[in-house]
Amino acid sequence: MQYLCLIYHDKSGPEDATRVELDALLTELQLSGRLVRIWEPKLVGTAARVSVRAGLTTVESVSSDLTACAVIEARDLNDAVRLASRFPRARGGHIDVQAVIAGIRKEQSDHEHENSGPEAVDQV
Repeated sequence: MQYLCLIYHDKSGPEDATRVELDALLTELQLSGRLVRIWEPKLVGTAARVSVRAGLTTVESVSSDLTACAVIEARDLNDAVRLASRFPRARGGHIDVQAVIAGIRKEQSDHEHENSGPEAVDQV
């Protein structure tokens, strides 16, 4: 099953993630077929958090610390959580893990990639 991992960095947390450590993990996951896709969204400005309660729409400006998105293959949620806990950002932030029903393709054509928004991480 595929799981979406939203990787956040807490700016007040420790900055102990090393690129070497991340590259080693991504290589391992890719070679084992467990890394479907990873990308770093290019976020601009603040995010708008929208909620509707009793017909009233509320919008608040929030700072987003989203640093990466990954889709991984895992046996179940426990396996996905175990894999997500190995990402260096789990120590200096947090990772939301959610099962996804619709499959994410491992590769996209150039045209699809241009229209998809997020850029794939070149290191993968």
